[in-house]
Amino acid sequence: MPPDAIPQHVTDAVDSKELPVRKYKRGRFIPIGKGHLADLLFEHVAPDATAAEQFRQVCVLLEAVIHAEYRDRAVRLKDYYASFDCDVDVIARGRLTKEQLAERAEAIFNDVRYLLEKANFRPLPRDDVDAAVSALSPWGMNLQVDLQVFDRLEVYARGDKIDHRTKRDWKSLLKLKHYRIPLYQRLMILFRPHENVLAAAGYERDRIYLKLFKNIPEGDVDMVLPGTRVRMTMLDQGKIFFPLVSGLVVTAWKIIKGALIVAAVGVYGLVAYLTLIIGTVGYGWRSFFGYKRTKEKYQLNLTQSLYYQKLDGDLGAILRLIDEAEDQEYREALTSWFLLWRIAPHDGWTLEELDRSAEQFLQAELKRDVDFDVEDALDKLLRWGMVDVQSDGRLTPRGVESVIAKLRRCITQV
Repeated sequence: MPPDAIPQHVTDAVDSKELPVRKYKRGRFIPIGKGHLADLLFEHVAPDATAAEQFRQVCVLLEAVIHAEYRDRAVRLKDYYASFDCDVDVIARGRLTKEQLAERAEAIFNDVRYLLEKANFRPLPRDDVDAAVSALSPWGMNLQVDLQVFDRLEVYARGDKIDHRTKRDWKSLLKLKHYRIPLYQRLMILFRPHENVLAAAGYERDRIYLKLFKNIPEGDVDMVLPGTRVRMTMLDQGKIFFPLVSGLVVTAWKIIKGALIVAAVGVYGLVAYLTLIIGTVGYGWRSFFGYKRTKEKYQLNLTQSLYYQKLDGDLGAILRLIDEAEDQEYREALTSWFLLWRIAPHDGWTLEELDRSAEQFLQAELKRDVDFDVEDALDKLLRWGMVDVQSDGRLTPRGVESVIAKLRRCITQV
């Protein structure tokens, strides 16, 4: 492709040495749809009608190859997960032994872990999960969760961004304060309950659960974990228990005082005294139900938050994960091959040059600082016969006709 056919902002991005410093953590997720990416790259070859037609063929064949590779994994994973799906509605023939169930459970965890990696999720270390459980963000709720209720628990995140929120704080005399809240754009939890400790929450011990959420604050990971209980803040406890305790003290005093009045004034004093006692008891009940309403309010807020932030669960989460893994594989492979085909010099690029060029290209086009997974991309290009590695380690693209023929053979061989 002649240099004057490449937009200036793309050329500048590829030739520049550094990327702008972003205020969020770099991730490997490429945030553009498959069709939009193909259209974006197509604009750079559109003046050449022959190259444009060949590029379209590569896009279609590349998508078909990736889908074919994932098909067997998806079929196996769906079949295995049916033994652990709490919502399965089909009849299974025969019963599996404990050893077979254990083998399938391990295969499910391994396959889901593979899909999460390909979809560019990253695992959250247990220390980070523990820190999030014990922390209380200014925006989050005071929650309590016991991590010992899980036989297995794995948490994965993708996409870091900063959200800006406002809240009135009593410490600042109810002045409106602004908070910068770091979020995980996607959060996946994969767990299996320990024994029957979560049975009251609807989770069975012999099942495997997957939950996918969006826009979860980093300090509020505990809100998506099952078995979470709302803890009352000191302020809420004070508003409930101080009137209750003071009411009990007043009641005790009035009982003593009322006994003296009854002895002095007879039946009419007794009626007045009983009225006083009933009113005091009613005040106590009112305080108790105020406590219950406050807890229900917090629980409702938690339920509403999860309702709007949950994207999918269990088998639905698996199918969505398969789709996202396929999409990411396509984006990485197509981007790296296109850059080698249309922008790299005739003697190709080193792996480091391809990595830097891909990141700078995506930065220029998408305004996102992507940590491009160049090694995974190269593995795919080599497996499908789309590039060659020269003796000096430089990467060069094969002829586009050869690439099209090779992709067609790959489809029939999968």
